[in-house]
Amino acid sequence: MINDVYLYFSDDFTKTKASTTTADQDVTVADGAPFDNMPTTAITLADAQNGRGWLHNGLAKLTLNAANMEEGESDLHVFGTYYGTVADNAANIEVHPNAITYAEGTGDGDLHLQTAVEDPVYGITQSSTAGENGFTLTLLKPYGVDQALVKPASQLLNIEAVDATNTLLTFKPTTGDTGAQDKVTLTTSASNKHHLIASSIADVLTDARNHGKIIKFADGLNEVYFDGNPAGITTVTFAID
Repeated sequence: MINDVYLYFSDDFTKTKASTTTADQDVTVADGAPFDNMPTTAITLADAQNGRGWLHNGLAKLTLNAANMEEGESDLHVFGTYYGTVADNAANIEVHPNAITYAEGTGDGDLHLQTAVEDPVYGITQSSTAGENGFTLTLLKPYGVDQALVKPASQLLNIEAVDATNTLLTFKPTTGDTGAQDKVTLTTSASNKHHLIASSIADVLTDARNHGKIIKFADGLNEVYFDGNPAGITTVTFAID
């Protein structure tokens, strides 16, 4: 419906995963928590160099935890020209996706970095000391089951104060089943804030400028909440039919 308002919610799950540490240009990240199993879609070198794949599309980013550039040591990182002058212990250096290929492993995902010789612009040559090569994969968008939800406001059935800090939003089910509902639970840091959540939803629905639009009401992944989060929402969870 063009005059409906669509409410966006995302889970507040942890969005970073640490890699194993090796000295062979491979960065391995295990399946499972905190956010989900690793992607199944491969990224070839041709994909990477031509701006294709889920890293280029903004699903996630890969960062080097800390650069080893200490003068006089032999196990230094070597960076392509894209990274400029990198100081010793510089933290959270984002690896350009042009330099990363990817393949799903067994129980993990395997990212491979081009060296600074193979790609003088975007490549990074790992340190010869495995322990220096810690990387972090950060999810930037929801992609797993029950990580995000968009519901038309016209399907909102009720707003319920479950207990002191939890407010339950119940919607008609996505599947159209009559015996189940889609539920979103919003948890606040302080007690008795249910009325503020209800008031914020009312503000969204009664503003004609929102008709036909998706409104981020509680984007827990990115900590973005409608109207500056007056209720102090800290946790977003789903029970989807």
